[in-house]
Amino acid sequence: MRFTRPVCLGLIIVGGLWVSFRHVHGQQPAVDTKAYRWAETADSIALLKGEETIWRFNFADEENVPYFHPLTASGKTLTWDSPGDHPWHRAMWFCWKYINGVNFWEYDAALSRPPGQTRWSDVVIEKREDFSTRIEMTLSYRTDDESVLMTEQRILTVSPPDKRGATSIAWSSRFEALQPVELDRTPPLAEGYGG
Repeated sequence: MRFTRPVCLGLIIVGGLWVSFRHVHGQQPAVDTKAYRWAETADSIALLKGEETIWRFNFADEENVPYFHPLTASGKTLTWDSPGDHPWHRAMWFCWKYINGVNFWEYDAALSRPPGQTRWSDVVIEKREDFSTRIEMTLSYRTDDESVLMTEQRILTVSPPDKRGATSIAWSSRFEALQPVELDRTPPLAEGYGG
């Protein structure tokens, strides 16, 4: 895809990405809210039920991307953070593969991070009484010389747990190109998959 600044000033929505921690037939109201509690640090927010982490959103500055880990259902963790063969895979996360030919996805061995840098700021977390939450943040996609190629306004809305403890995440983003950008992916069949 090729975008120029005027085109990207409009909304590009990566919306309605619903991730269900387990199969849910319609959202049901939460029960026994006394069983749940928030756990918060300077760079993460989590929902716990007893000692079990239902979900945790991580956004430490030293990370390459903000991400959810763990995500659990019925006591089982559904995400895998930084597996040995793909250390750049951060459980449940989003980033572009290539912007203007710069890789924002995979680690460069010499850098111990991707060549493209994703940075974030202005993280606002709204914790609600029903244990739903809304997370807003501003991201910038930069080259090694600190040139900002594109910005993103991201909103994540996590539903309250239903009677079975199931929850979902709605993810929407608005992107703005600050210069002409080309968004690309792994060439088809070249590496066995398209990132």
